[in-house]
Amino acid sequence: MARHSRHKWITGAVAVLLAGTAACTGGGSGDKWTAPGKGQAALLLDVSDTASDVNLAFGSSVGGITIGPDNSLYGLGAALIRIDKNRKVRTVLTEQAHGAAGLLAQSDGTLLFGQGHQVKKVGPNATVSVLAGASGTSRKPGQPVPSSVSATAVHFGGDIPIPFGIRPDGSVLIADTDIVWALKDGRLSRIYQTSAKSAAGEQLSLFAGSTVDGKGTAYVATGSQTQQEHVGDIITTDTNGQSGKIQLPSTVGGISGNPAVLKLTWLAGDESDGVFARAYDDSGDYVLHIHSGQAELVARSTTVNSTSKCALAHPIDAKKLPCALPYALAYHSGTLIAGGESGYLLDIATK
Repeated sequence: MARHSRHKWITGAVAVLLAGTAACTGGGSGDKWTAPGKGQAALLLDVSDTASDVNLAFGSSVGGITIGPDNSLYGLGAALIRIDKNRKVRTVLTEQAHGAAGLLAQSDGTLLFGQGHQVKKVGPNATVSVLAGASGTSRKPGQPVPSSVSATAVHFGGDIPIPFGIRPDGSVLIADTDIVWALKDGRLSRIYQTSAKSAAGEQLSLFAGSTVDGKGTAYVATGSQTQQEHVGDIITTDTNGQSGKIQLPSTVGGISGNPAVLKLTWLAGDESDGVFARAYDDSGDYVLHIHSGQAELVARSTTVNSTSKCALAHPIDAKKLPCALPYALAYHSGTLIAGGESGYLLDIATK
């Protein structure tokens, strides 16, 4: 099964800003692509070419992944990439994506990411502007903060602020080291703050792969460089400000043992009242769908090598993957995309 490097907050490598468009096909074969049916997975794209910008976005550490309102897939690593519904690849940013993490597509087609101590917006023609965060000295983690503050006046914490979800009212949720903020109408409202420390006395930071569901409930976890996040550690915060541990069954078909002890790599909201969790243990890599106190296995792999090509000629049962599951998830309208830390993207159909 795939094993993953810890990268609580992820930075990219410096490259050159491009505006060109390049075409790619799944597996590099050029053959007509077949979409997966419910419960199946298909190879969306081979991204193993290390000379390509799509490899910069997905081939190694992934800083963000999201699906836009037009069903385009976006990936953020050492470059910001757009893949349209025809699987054509366009480079949006390279140099200006350096050091960025977290990625959201808004309903108007603009993109959000965190960079330095600010949240930025990518608008038309790849223009980048500051949406929230003051430049200068960062806030010390654990320091008290006001319940509401001007978005441009706030000093975010020591880690990169990660925009990770949009609530139904349009509020953008941001993981700021130990705080979750809701950004709306130019103001930040504090909706959650952790004061916990690891067993080693380390400051715990919020999970970079956090998400929000269709009802606006946030799903976060905490970890550190030495303390891994687990499925049972997920904390939910609803739109009324009520927080609590995620509700899980004690067993899930297709997984040995308690799902709460599985280690997390990424979360994606299901656009309803639940979440997809990318997790793993010593026996395999998994995607779980968690909702209403229930959990079902969506995808599974027991393959060791996560970086080799995935030679899927046609869609197969997602619970019997011959390729390792990529690191991060994005979901939209029945399509679950897995990408990052591998040489390929997988398309998993849930409906």
